[in-house]
Amino acid sequence: MALQTVLITGGSGFVAQHLVRYLQEHAIGEIKEIRCLDRKKYAKLLDYPSNIPVKHFGVDIKKGHEQHLEEALGGVSTVFHCAGKSFELLHNLENDFHDDYMRDNLAATELVIEAMQRQKVPNLVFVGDAYANLPVGDNYGLSEEVHSGLPKSYLLGAYGESKIRAELAARKACEKEHDNDYSMNGVFLRPALIYGEGHTNLTDAMLNLCKQYKNLPHIEGTNRGLHQFIYAGNLAGMMYQAMKKLIEVPEVVNGEYMYCMDTPATTDFKNFIRPYVEACAHHMDQDVNYFRAFSIALYHEICYRIGSKQAEQQLSLMAMRFLFGWSVGFTPRKMRLLLGYMPEFDQAESMRRSVEWFAKKDSVVLPRGRLASIDRNQG
Repeated sequence: MALQTVLITGGSGFVAQHLVRYLQEHAIGEIKEIRCLDRKKYAKLLDYPSNIPVKHFGVDIKKGHEQHLEEALGGVSTVFHCAGKSFELLHNLENDFHDDYMRDNLAATELVIEAMQRQKVPNLVFVGDAYANLPVGDNYGLSEEVHSGLPKSYLLGAYGESKIRAELAARKACEKEHDNDYSMNGVFLRPALIYGEGHTNLTDAMLNLCKQYKNLPHIEGTNRGLHQFIYAGNLAGMMYQAMKKLIEVPEVVNGEYMYCMDTPATTDFKNFIRPYVEACAHHMDQDVNYFRAFSIALYHEICYRIGSKQAEQQLSLMAMRFLFGWSVGFTPRKMRLLLGYMPEFDQAESMRRSVEWFAKKDSVVLPRGRLASIDRNQG
């Protein structure tokens, strides 16, 4: 296999950092240059060897920047599309994020696809979201074919709609026949809740609530809020394997979309987040039944809709029901069959390392006033 040049959109973000580390450790002799494209400057946040040159392109993926995007794509063989607007869990009275979701997820993806076509970049590894096109309610044991397109309702609202429409736009581009023997092939990964060393919107939002109340309620019950998780290092391994399959057997994997997780087993969300909370010197020792927690979230939702400051930076009703109310799970069968990838990193050990990262770095980002939105490139 000839040496490849790859480009990572959202290259300064959480998932991209883990992908760069994985490539530095596993792709020596296969990749000659890693290009990280992001409006934020690339900074090495994880510990890994510098075996492959990394080049940063300071480009914001939006209208008017097409030429800069095309320049970054020159000579690239594979694009890892990680850029996007994360799901916002907390109310913000100044922004409902609908336009941000559509611009940073759907419109940005369309711009990347168009630039790839003009530069004849053959391979795309698209990082989507397992929850993007799920309808409201419990969903467990689902295969990809159950949710292939647009649902009647969205578990994650406008965010979910923007992510699945972006995936569908990219999948459609991979179905087209192009001139001059050019074709674009893509693999579409749908990760469950992503964790790892570094910041995500999920952990930052939960820890911001702890900062406000010195506590995070323990919502009682054992059959609610069951979720699957994926370590960012395992997701990076899947992305790398997807690239290899696109190069070696594109006819087998092109257009395929698949769920990604460490293990099919589910974990209660409150048990997942508890070690992060305790590592940052907070507690989860206040028991609250689900009905009361739901009522509090509903009250803040009403406050948000009428513009009351009491809703500012409170957990939205949608986020509360998603994390603590619904139970959602998928099967990894398609990922294992098509990519031939078995997660390399044990979930319990990976979670332990992730929590240790928070404890050692003392890395809770809790500025005065409103928590700044980490609005791109997150898991």
